[in-house]
Amino acid sequence: MRTEAGKRYDQVVGCWAGGEFTDSPLDEWLKERHPDHKEVIVEQVVDDLTNYLYLTLNWPIITRAILRLRAQGNRWLYEEPASSQVVTTAGSM
Repeated sequence: MRTEAGKRYDQVVGCWAGGEFTDSPLDEWLKERHPDHKEVIVEQVVDDLTNYLYLTLNWPIITRAILRLRAQGNRWLYEEPASSQVVTTAGSM
């Protein structure tokens, strides 16, 4: 995963380093970024992917647990409000 994330990072930086981005905020960012930026971003991407895979693999368990929850005394959380109960704040400023 790290290798692929690093390759993609290099592709994006290469694109932004092109002449069409000269004197743009991206050009300034490229010149001012920290030398360790790539490693930090790659690690964040790997962490995000790992968390996403965990969520995806455990999704059936999570949804089953949610469906088993009871609405205890909070029935109002699970119902749409009647139109007479809807509070609007338009014009109250």
